[in-house]
Amino acid sequence: ISDVCSSDLFSLALLRAAKEKGLDTAMETCLYTADGKIRDFIPVTDLFLADLKLIDGELHRRYTGVDNGPILRNFRTLADAGANILVRVPLIPGHTATAENLRAVRDYVRSVRSDIPIEALNFNPFARDKYRVAGIPYVFQDITAPFSESEMAEFRSLLE
Repeated sequence: ISDVCSSDLFSLALLRAAKEKGLDTAMETCLYTADGKIRDFIPVTDLFLADLKLIDGELHRRYTGVDNGPILRNFRTLADAGANILVRVPLIPGHTATAENLRAVRDYVRSVRSDIPIEALNFNPFARDKYRVAGIPYVFQDITAPFSESEMAEFRSLLE
């Protein structure tokens, strides 16, 4: 995690310019950045679309390769500042798309601030092409379809 990078400076400048023009702004983020850096974005961001994949730290490290401590601390920073946040849980079969994980995400978010909405993002089997282009092994070759509407309804009910 770097303290300052050119993409941060560019993003801040772009968001500031948009706000100066009276435009609404949003940031899609996994919140994996140095503790506190997210504060710089609060004044210029109307909505944070924050992905929370896994609350269990061990599982998060196993599946993403990084500690979720910074993510959870940055989420709390946004919530404590009163930022407008929409939490999104990308549903990955056998990883994030479990009742245990979805309840953990819901319980964590509610423990931080009860008014933050949470939505489930259906699995996208077309991501395999992005992995191929990036040269990253794609471990979901056998999963070729998103979840059904009834499965999505069940996942959504776990987040309520």
